[in-house]
Amino acid sequence: MQLLRHITSSLRCSLGQLRNVSRYSTTTVKCWKCAQELCIPLHDNTDILKLYFCGCQNNVVLPPVTHNYFTLLGCPESYELDHETLAHTYRRLQSYLHPDKFANKSEAEQGYSSELSSLVNKAYSTLAKPYSRALYLIEQEGLTISEEDTGVGDDPAFLMEIMELNETLASSPSTETLLKMRAENEKNYTSAKQTLAKMKYYQNIQDNVEDQLLMV
Repeated sequence: MQLLRHITSSLRCSLGQLRNVSRYSTTTVKCWKCAQELCIPLHDNTDILKLYFCGCQNNVVLPPVTHNYFTLLGCPESYELDHETLAHTYRRLQSYLHPDKFANKSEAEQGYSSELSSLVNKAYSTLAKPYSRALYLIEQEGLTISEEDTGVGDDPAFLMEIMELNETLASSPSTETLLKMRAENEKNYTSAKQTLAKMKYYQNIQDNVEDQLLMV
């Protein structure tokens, strides 16, 4: 399939140039229960629970301190992620945050746990897939990708290919056919990743050109 090739060829910024937040960045919040000022580390997977719980004796759940999906799951803002680590962090967080664990807690904690559990679910579902992860990185820079940007609607061959693939999937294909489709799709993902990696070099050239034009 050519879907990712169409999308990545139209991206207007380099994933390699996306914001580089220090792994030592922190944010300060006050615990709603004990009023303690908390200095919470961001982008630090070694102590991810500090993003969600106050360390006071009540060990209460905190309201969301960030809505950044990468920070919520303690991973770097990068297209390349360790999927095993991502899944492990997700399962660990949900084992602490699931609303069922707060059935006997205060109304405030029930609300926070529900909100955080939902947020972590959304973060994981977005970052776990290469396509949605790439789009999320782009959106973090204030850009969006639409079908008009990709030119998909102007490519009859591509649209026909997608229709044929969907028809194949709808016809109860054999295991052999499904395995072949998966293998082909994996090749296209690899090609798309290579395109994304090359973009940082083009972006560097573009930035240099723009800088020199300002000096003319």
